Amino acid sequence: MVEYILKPAQGENYHIIHLTACEIDKSLADNIRIKVANCSPSGRAVLLARYLVELGEYRAARKYLVSLLSEARENGVLANDISLAGVYSCLGLTYARQGFHGDALRAF
Repeated sequence: MVEYILKPAQGENYHIIHLTACEIDKSLADNIRIKVANCSPSGRAVLLARYLVELGEYRAARKYLVSLLSEARENGVLANDISLAGVYSCLGLTYARQGFHGDALRAF
């Protein structure tokens, strides 16, 4: 469950998202830790969004992904980054899971 999302502090370019996991299997938690450790910073952003989608937190995931895309447009943060495709894919997935198929097609 998403507890809260903090906007970036001055001079920082990342959001802080506080999650609370309930009834989570230890092996699943270990798997998440391994994936996070093996990702680039931009890859972690996509991984977090995918976890939010899997938790059913579509609104939080979409808000986070849209903020990443607007930041990418403004600052070129994800320009030529392989994770940018993952951001669009994950955004499309959030729309598709909620039945917004037209929006999903535009995002993919």
